[in-house]
Amino acid sequence: MPYTLTQTHQDGPLTLYTLRHGAHEARASVLRLPAGGQSILTVTCNRGMLFCRLFDAAVADRCNVPAAIFGAATLEEMLTKTPVALTPQAEALGAAPEMTALELLDLFS
Repeated sequence: MPYTLTQTHQDGPLTLYTLRHGAHEARASVLRLPAGGQSILTVTCNRGMLFCRLFDAAVADRCNVPAAIFGAATLEEMLTKTPVALTPQAEALGAAPEMTALELLDLFS
């Protein structure tokens, strides 16, 4: 099933998006870092979050956040990948390592 990523706001290095996949909707953000060409990627769903690898799963676990961590440089790349890490809270919701980001978005919505 295809997804849509619609830009909703741009302020300097921060870009906000609405991400839709089927009946599910989430908020995504891309924060371009000033040096090195990297970006911080987040997708916020109702019951969990997707993060780029710059975030640490142990920190998300300590914050009690159902989260999946991805090794991706862009949101588009992230949405096609499987996670490199899941928090125990994400696993408790049914998240599994073989699920793609879009499948996890559906689960966390």
